[in-house]
Amino acid sequence: ALADSPPLGTHTDWNVYVPSYTPKAAEPRDSPSVGFVSPGYFTTMGIPLLLGRDIDDRDLLSARDVMIVNETFAKHFFRGENPIGRLVGTKEGVYQWEIIGVVKNSKYTGLREGPIRMIYVPARPSPWA
Repeated sequence: ALADSPPLGTHTDWNVYVPSYTPKAAEPRDSPSVGFVSPGYFTTMGIPLLLGRDIDDRDLLSARDVMIVNETFAKHFFRGENPIGRLVGTKEGVYQWEIIGVVKNSKYTGLREGPIRMIYVPARPSPWA
């Protein structure tokens, strides 16, 4: 499996917009961290899939944008509702990323960190990859 960041490394932040979610006054939009991963990443890292499905080969070549979120992300934005099939955007009013799975929380940047909201997207072939 492949990932753009090593375990306990740094991750990219994205602005996140979720239809019907109203952020708190001081809540930053760029708080979720993003990891670009290949099929098999969660199995390799021992991160259980809680809902939905894993990223697979069809997601690497598809024009459809999909993501997997961790349980902290799902609880924060969807408050107990099933997030599978829900859309998320990186621009306000443009919701192009479909949630296909939810994984258990794990440690991302350090062993002492508290739960953070995490997004995983397919590491698609590209000239820079």
